[in-house]
Amino acid sequence: MTKGRLALIFVVLLGSVAFIVIRNEQEANNASLYPLSSHQTAILNEAKVSKQGLSTDEIDRFTIGQGKFLLIQYFNRHHLNYRVGSNEYIRFLASISERKDLKENPTFVIIGSYASVYLSELQKKEPLFLRFHLPSDILNTTIKERRTVNNHL
Repeated sequence: MTKGRLALIFVVLLGSVAFIVIRNEQEANNASLYPLSSHQTAILNEAKVSKQGLSTDEIDRFTIGQGKFLLIQYFNRHHLNYRVGSNEYIRFLASISERKDLKENPTFVIIGSYASVYLSELQKKEPLFLRFHLPSDILNTTIKERRTVNNHL
């Protein structure tokens, strides 16, 4: 192979890696695509004030992406800089079900659903040097739809 050809292959390979990294970073920031409706916000606020949990019907109407949206909001409020797919991020998701302070917060029922799906899908993937992100087809599903899929497996 000539030096020119080798250089071209290197540039194409480097460009491909850069594209994948940029694409993954865009995916990491896609939580803003899943904001809550005013009705959902009201349901969560009412549950917090009344210190009552959400009904199954209320939970089922949230999407997995909205769980991610709520998680990113929580991180921002608490100045936690955990990047999607990082070890800290994964450890935090894994700890949600064990933390009483979080389980009592109605928001974390929705976040917990996201965490469960994220961790489950992560286990199915081969480890790569890139951080894992849930694809949009999963983020777009409701908690009810996801539960139905899991029950049929």
